[in-house]
Amino acid sequence: KQGFKLSNASVLDVAPTVMYLLGLPVDRKMKGRVLVDAIDEAYLKQYPVRYSAAYDSVLASTPGKAPVTQDEALKAKLISLGYVAGGSGSLVNLANFYHRSGQYAKAIEVWKKLLEENPGDVGAQIGLSNAYFELGREDEAIRGLTEVLKRDPRNLEAIRSLATIHLRRGRAEDALAFAQKGIVVDPQDGQSYLNKASALQLMGRHSEAVEQYLLAIRFSPDLAEAYANVAQIYSDQGNNEAALAMAHKALELGSDKAEVHYVMGRVLESCGEQDEALESYLIASQLDPQFVLAYIGAGSILIARSKLDSAIILATEAGELESPYRSYAYDMRGTAYFMKGNISQAKQDYRKAIEIDNNYLPARINLAKVYLNEGKRREGIEQLEAVLSLDPGNREARRLLDNLRK
Repeated sequence: KQGFKLSNASVLDVAPTVMYLLGLPVDRKMKGRVLVDAIDEAYLKQYPVRYSAAYDSVLASTPGKAPVTQDEALKAKLISLGYVAGGSGSLVNLANFYHRSGQYAKAIEVWKKLLEENPGDVGAQIGLSNAYFELGREDEAIRGLTEVLKRDPRNLEAIRSLATIHLRRGRAEDALAFAQKGIVVDPQDGQSYLNKASALQLMGRHSEAVEQYLLAIRFSPDLAEAYANVAQIYSDQGNNEAALAMAHKALELGSDKAEVHYVMGRVLESCGEQDEALESYLIASQLDPQFVLAYIGAGSILIARSKLDSAIILATEAGELESPYRSYAYDMRGTAYFMKGNISQAKQDYRKAIEIDNNYLPARINLAKVYLNEGKRREGIEQLEAVLSLDPGNREARRLLDNLRK
């Protein structure tokens, strides 16, 4: 766009934007976004942004030399750094490297090798179980960690891992039980207090959660997540000043963590600082391209500002990722398309949101509004009645229905 002034842009956005302009799909793992705000809408419509996860398999080779496989190149690098030189310690480093870089299947191979050499290696069993969990093999993960606790009931690392698994699966009571076990093993273990607080927060017991988060901070002052979660609770309670102080402390300790930037975005949004909130959400999405809530937070602000093309791109990315928030993402994209006047696509997105989660009521209400705008009274009423059957106290659905029946 000639004469257009960019805002909320980062140097990290240059590479994906250049790839898009060259007609290439953008690498999903890139820490940056396509600067669609600066590109003409007609061009974007003709050439929509495409994404790919295939670049990991692309290898450059030097003419006259045999191509080097990724594993060989990685091993050579690890040897040069002193990680791999032989022995079980090197294998542990290699397994941890694979795990931290998200290569869980490769981590599993190494952990299994260690267990073949030493079946009683508790650390390898815990590492194997954690990698299984990351690949969605929850039963194997829990079975392995439970086996560790049979041999060593006070193994704090296994107890922490089980608490974390239950937290990430939304099983607050189970997580709370393992967090309590961790505290019994070590009454000054900050991570166990953090797990206990997270379980209480999941159960809606926010005041108790804050007490436990503060204990976690007392015993482990560098736990950025504890500060961030307290900030989120304070923000939800309307205590913006205290929330902002906690969020800044979390950012000071964990500037490399997507969740911390997301919480900062939430707090800033509550304080009315929309520009800064948008920047925080975008940084979170760059740090972790799989962090769906960051896309949704940024997309909501962009829709409020009528930057609809940017919102559609973020909502599309969020909808393609496996998460509990896919219905929200499609509903958000439907709203952006509706505001652009693309009613057909808006209806498709609202229906997709309902298909993913039949109980997601905002999409049903939005679909009802589209039908009513089209004069399709019967279809609109059907959606509103479906909302009230699921939530008899839904005020918006009741108001719309009452207006139709006057």
